[in-house]
Amino acid sequence: MEPYVVVLPVSEPPSDLFWGKTYVGSMYAILREELGVEVDLGSAHFWHPRRGVAAVFMQWPEALFDWQEIEEDDVARWWSTTQKWQQLGTKVVYVRHNFKPHNLSSPAYQALYDRVVEAVDAVVHLGQYSRDECRKFEGVLHRVIQHPKYAMDLPSKEEACARIGLDTKRPTLLVYGAIRHRGELKIVREAARLFREEFGGQVLIGTVPFHLLGRWGRLVKPFVPWFKKRWQKAHGDILHEGPLRGGVEEDYLAASEFMLVPRLGGQLNSGVLIKALSLGITPLATSVGNLAGIGQEVGLKMLEDVSTESLRHLFRHALDQRDEVREFWKTHTEEAWGRHAVAKSLSGLLDEVHTPTGIPTGNQVSKASGWDGESQPAQPRRLSVVRRLPKRS
Repeated sequence: MEPYVVVLPVSEPPSDLFWGKTYVGSMYAILREELGVEVDLGSAHFWHPRRGVAAVFMQWPEALFDWQEIEEDDVARWWSTTQKWQQLGTKVVYVRHNFKPHNLSSPAYQALYDRVVEAVDAVVHLGQYSRDECRKFEGVLHRVIQHPKYAMDLPSKEEACARIGLDTKRPTLLVYGAIRHRGELKIVREAARLFREEFGGQVLIGTVPFHLLGRWGRLVKPFVPWFKKRWQKAHGDILHEGPLRGGVEEDYLAASEFMLVPRLGGQLNSGVLIKALSLGITPLATSVGNLAGIGQEVGLKMLEDVSTESLRHLFRHALDQRDEVREFWKTHTEEAWGRHAVAKSLSGLLDEVHTPTGIPTGNQVSKASGWDGESQPAQPRRLSVVRRLPKRS
């Protein structure tokens, strides 16, 4: 029996390739340990199509180019490579994390994002909102498979606060994840001020948004330590430069009872909200995009607007919340987005992309995939478990 091989064209540090640590790490663990699938990890695998690969899962188009800026020729190369995979019978699956590129600004990336959905065989959406955004792309298979839950062993609140320098008796609000534009920064500043002044709280800002300064960010860098000290002295907030990782991330999460998710407009990536719910941290999130769908699913009170009064009302509600609610969130995340739930959905997707029903797959996606009249995809095959690795305890 041929091994069932899947390519994940994303490079992750070995320490993250476990269930519950990151999105890609969870996918990697499920494919190998639950479904017995051989996994080739890394963007280099994408650029060399070969026979014997069942599927390529693209998480972020930028990852294929090692998060560097690109030009129009790179988009053409991506398109050509995707077609070669499909002509070999490999199914290309796009996991739709974002509407647009992260902090990369070249028009070529936007063009790539605009075309990626119509070029692949299947799209995985992290929520129904994302699926509804793609109604016009009916030539490809669409399935909603929500973001896996997170599983982390956190230290005690007392230990974490001691290392960070926080008061264990005061409530702590964590601003987690990137602050993407000035509108989100405005929400963060008002929420932090309100939480400190009216509710006696303390604030951790997980990623200082120096990228909003654009080209001036490089000039400011030498003054970052001075700025952080001045900000902490003036406002009491503790600022962290760069993404939270490792033990620092664990301390920030363990010290926090509340997590602010200040997204504006349509929002696809729901990972921050899932992380808060998985760990029993009360999320204070705006009701937009996929976030709104998750909030409705778990009965989460969310921000319908970002006025000061709405923030004040949500803080009052969150501070009065019972511990039983947080325990319910933990239970629900395991049942709905846990290892076995995601494995079942992922297995069904792999089976489905190789098992056409009704209209043959070749006819369904021929235009989007770039197959000509003579080229036909390989015969579909059903998912077979070839080996099962021991689960990581």
